[in-house]
Amino acid sequence: MTLSTSGMLAGAVLGLSVGLLVWQLRPGTPALGPALSRLNPDHRQTYQPPAGRAWAWLADKLVPEADLALLDLTRGKYLSHLGMAALTGIVAIPVLALAAGLAGLDVPFVAPTAGGLAFSVGAMVLQRRGVAGQACTARAEYQRGVCVYLDQVALSAAAGHGPVASLEQAAQVGSGPVFDRIRSTLLDAKLRMEAPWERLQALGADLDVPALGDLGDIMHASGTAGAHVYKTLRAKATSLRTQVRYAELAAAKSSSTALDALGAALVLVLLAIAVYPFIAQLHIAT
Repeated sequence: MTLSTSGMLAGAVLGLSVGLLVWQLRPGTPALGPALSRLNPDHRQTYQPPAGRAWAWLADKLVPEADLALLDLTRGKYLSHLGMAALTGIVAIPVLALAAGLAGLDVPFVAPTAGGLAFSVGAMVLQRRGVAGQACTARAEYQRGVCVYLDQVALSAAAGHGPVASLEQAAQVGSGPVFDRIRSTLLDAKLRMEAPWERLQALGADLDVPALGDLGDIMHASGTAGAHVYKTLRAKATSLRTQVRYAELAAAKSSSTALDALGAALVLVLLAIAVYPFIAQLHIAT
């Protein structure tokens, strides 16, 4: 009975092995992602495991694509800066534990761990806010540059040039990072044989600068419908100039408010210094 049972088990294992071997040797169904990539090389779709999709989602939430494009920073460089900021807090954990041990303090390991993690989170938040502040300054500079560019495009259009020539000639007038980016965008559109206003619309969306997208829409109307866009461009430039002025006024008011608060704090400190001797004398007399 035992021999027959062992023989049946051996036969079952042998049959399962042969079945698995035959199943592995049969022609398999091609993977959908690589097959679609071979049919359409310009739109490659690769399969990502759940962990990869979760990391991609987290990276999209952590990475401000518009700010990085505005500052000409890569995603890898930004994530490396965030990683270094987080690593400083992790390195601080044993340092804090060693400092507590040298000071003779009997603190649990949870305290330096929590302090290090809090330092990591704070460093990452400061890094993120620093990039956001730089992007806000650069975006304000882009608004001023686009305002000047709108005026130049309007003058070129009023001189009788076409929409493409107006965009290209106006881009050659100014200097600085804003005009450099516009010139490179127009040159890329020319080399790719694309409409320049479409590239300007895409640039405005990538940089989160709506004024560039509005310029692309206006020139698109001029290039497709033949509309005369001089008045529209001048009105858009005037509106953008008003927005820039109000933004600068708001920044000046916030700065003056901060200075007033600092002055009030300084007066309180001086008042406390002046009143302290009298309070001390009253305390001694009592």
